[in-house]
Amino acid sequence: MAFKAWMRLAGGLLAMAMALTGAPSAQASGIGSPPVINWTVNGLFSDGGAFNGTFTYDGATDTVSNWHVTTTTPQSDPLYSSDLGSVQISDFPPGVSFSTIVDPFTTEFFQLFMPLSTPGIFSDLWGNEAVQTDLGSIAQVEIVHFVDGGTAVGVLESAIPEPATWSMMILGFGVAGGLLRRRRQIPAV
Repeated sequence: MAFKAWMRLAGGLLAMAMALTGAPSAQASGIGSPPVINWTVNGLFSDGGAFNGTFTYDGATDTVSNWHVTTTTPQSDPLYSSDLGSVQISDFPPGVSFSTIVDPFTTEFFQLFMPLSTPGIFSDLWGNEAVQTDLGSIAQVEIVHFVDGGTAVGVLESAIPEPATWSMMILGFGVAGGLLRRRRQIPAV
């Protein structure tokens, strides 16, 4: 078969594969789509307590999931320690606010301000933790500790190709290999 015939065959096979599998979209391939960032945070509070944990930020939906952030306090401090249970995103300043209900009247809050949608290493964190008691119409903040230092590390979640992308890639390798094999079999003049 001549080289042009191979090229026509390869083009036909490529078109058939695209029709069968569907061309991968830009969103699926990760091109131009908002980032999904896995965050790890840790640091200290002004009273000697600490915080650490992980969560995932999805830029497409502007949501936080998989949060596992724990605060600890010194034994002499009555502030509650727990794996914080719910999360909200604050727009200004950018950051995230975790909270958990300790009992029917008491809620623990932990706010951490950081650039959620930009991966990297950040050591300029600020925020606080507080306990709020709500007794009917009276809400009272009992204890507040400020973030005294910490680090946030954000890593982009790797994009995993769709099956259509894999099949197109495998077909492309097969066609390229066939062309190279055919080219080698032509005797030199």
